[in-house]
Amino acid sequence: LLYPPAPLRHHHTLAHAHSHRTHTRTHTSTMVSKGEFEAAAEEAKEIKKASNDEQLELYGWFKQANVGDVNIERPGMFDPKGKAKFDAWEKCKGTSTDDSMAKYVACVAALKAKYA
Repeated sequence: LLYPPAPLRHHHTLAHAHSHRTHTRTHTSTMVSKGEFEAAAEEAKEIKKASNDEQLELYGWFKQANVGDVNIERPGMFDPKGKAKFDAWEKCKGTSTDDSMAKYVACVAALKAKYA
């Protein structure tokens, strides 16, 4: 009876542990080396069955990782392929290089598993 009720102490401890665990997991999941990214880029060339949308998603993360935010004008109506690539890249706008590399590597891994 000298301590506060157990549920109150326990609840605070769980909330703190959960937030720490979430932060740690998020932080470590985004750490991808340049070598891992480059290896994924080579592996992506071997994925032949990916849909157009899947290929565009890979393109967007690749460009964001290598160039950063879109730095060109959107192609005109006579270049539908260029517009699609631009739009895929623009969807990644604001994502850091490290996060973009991690998302690219994760996409490649998912596509390899899907089409292996």
